[in-house]
Amino acid sequence: MVAEGYDRVHQVYADWTAASHDGLRRRYTDLALELAPGARTALDLGCGTGRHGTARLVERGLEVTGVDISPRSIDAARAEVPDASYVVGDMAGLELVPSSFDIVVAFYSLIHVPRELHGSVLRRIAAWLRPGGVVVATMFGGRGSAGPTTTPGSTPPACTGAVGSPR
Repeated sequence: MVAEGYDRVHQVYADWTAASHDGLRRRYTDLALELAPGARTALDLGCGTGRHGTARLVERGLEVTGVDISPRSIDAARAEVPDASYVVGDMAGLELVPSSFDIVVAFYSLIHVPRELHGSVLRRIAAWLRPGGVVVATMFGGRGSAGPTTTPGSTPPACTGAVGSPR
């Protein structure tokens, strides 16, 4: 269902450049790089078309792998940011090599994972991080398993934060 929705609206999402969201991505990407000096690799979970987070990570010199559940978004990402590598997949079932990334970002993507799976997804993310790695994620507050619905241009009630792992 999520893949089908983003397959239909991937271009609208790509063009959604609300200043507060892109500024937030830049700020937290830069913070992650400060917290993980010498970082070489990054994983962008829910990369969409690559225009927002993936492009910033590549610009900062990282080897980036973008993951998205939408094949059309990944096609657009390959065209938009060809210097990254991409995987079509669901982060809740994704199998990646442990300790293979210095930074993992999940901007506005965990909201599409059922809340009861958040713990297992966060454990997977922790396993993919190298010692001293950093995860940046946007999470929504509130009760229940469904997060608020937002549309391009709206401001979701979200919290973004960065957490480093022990070295």
